[in-house]
Amino acid sequence: MSNATTPGTALNYPTILNQITDKGLAHVYAELIAVLSRGLQAFNVKQPMTPTQIELFAEDFLDVYQYESIADLKVCLKHARLGQYGSHYQSIDNLTIQTWFKLYLDEKAQARELRHQEKKTQEINGLQYATPEQLNEIKNRLNE
Repeated sequence: MSNATTPGTALNYPTILNQITDKGLAHVYAELIAVLSRGLQAFNVKQPMTPTQIELFAEDFLDVYQYESIADLKVCLKHARLGQYGSHYQSIDNLTIQTWFKLYLDEKAQARELRHQEKKTQEINGLQYATPEQLNEIKNRLNE
């Protein structure tokens, strides 16, 4: 299980597709159900998701979000629990979590862009101290 707490830290975790390759589909499916079941226990709703609904959500998640991670779902549920996606007093279902996850993916995109900008800044700052040979090597890589 992941210890990711933000979209930025979730970027460091393997995608579902990679986890399936490494651990097998059954293991990833079980882990996804465990994360979802535990995450949903934090909500006091009149109509909680049934075990079948949780299984169906896990199947949909595996199909649609193969390039995201289980850590992403964990962080998304945490943000929902903290009220970042509004209040949900009546029920939580597949559509609700899909909506939360789409909002979360916007956050993750922003985190990815910030990471990219920070990396570019570090590279630019590193160029200030680069030797002419290093600058030529970088120039050659950019032209490839």
